[in-house]
Amino acid sequence: MLEVYTANTDYIDPDELDVTVKTGNPTFAPTWDMVRMYKDGELSKALYTSIYEDLMVKSYWDNPEEWKALLAKDRVVLKCYCRPYTFCHRTLLGNILQRMGATFKGEI
Repeated sequence: MLEVYTANTDYIDPDELDVTVKTGNPTFAPTWDMVRMYKDGELSKALYTSIYEDLMVKSYWDNPEEWKALLAKDRVVLKCYCRPYTFCHRTLLGNILQRMGATFKGEI
């Protein structure tokens, strides 16, 4: 069963998966517009969460093999540029994966 952790990009791990919009796997990344609007205060956490979850539903249907490959792993560390323990899509993705059967262990 997949164990999911989250970390900032400074953390080095053999099981890391970059989920940033800048350098990461676009299957699991937010959009530039989402990031900009949240940073500018134009999106609340609740609205950002809703948009990101909808984006991941679409991603799941558009990229089933990538989702299947991720869920088949034993362990993954979802990484992005946000500071540890702050509102971040890597945590939202961890929660999504938990709903899909993974064990979400939280921030490393």
